[in-house]
Amino acid sequence: MRIIMLSALVALSACGEGERAATSGGCPPGVTIVDAWTKPARAGQPVSAAYVTICNGSGADDALVGVANVAEPVAGAIEVHTSEMTDGVMSMKQVKQIALPAGEKTTFEPGGAHIMLIGVESDIAKGAEPTLRLDFENAEPIHWAFEVRGETDKGEHAHH
Repeated sequence: MRIIMLSALVALSACGEGERAATSGGCPPGVTIVDAWTKPARAGQPVSAAYVTICNGSGADDALVGVANVAEPVAGAIEVHTSEMTDGVMSMKQVKQIALPAGEKTTFEPGGAHIMLIGVESDIAKGAEPTLRLDFENAEPIHWAFEVRGETDKGEHAHH
């Protein structure tokens, strides 16, 4: 009897997951982080960058409105930037927010939107996981440890 009940529970659970994935573009409920990484950097380096994929599984649009140090400062200032190629020249500009459409993943990546770490305050080395706070227009802030890796490295773990 227990095996039948357990099997039924697993089947119902799987149905719920499929329904949720279908209604939220494969995102779990709420705003979640799928992958987050930063380039290695040395203390005193003027700038570095961090990247993240944010999945908005909520039923409403949201926006990333800021990123901040948590306990141990990673950088003197942290800004959200976009990159744009104009007449063969890549330029960056700070933005106040990045839209996170409902049911979609938004990826920050080299050559695109990214988190700019200005005035690196402590070494960011492989094996470290500097933690940043991501602030949203509607969702609660998320504190997240960013994996340190080079641009060509594959994520050793795409989730935490």
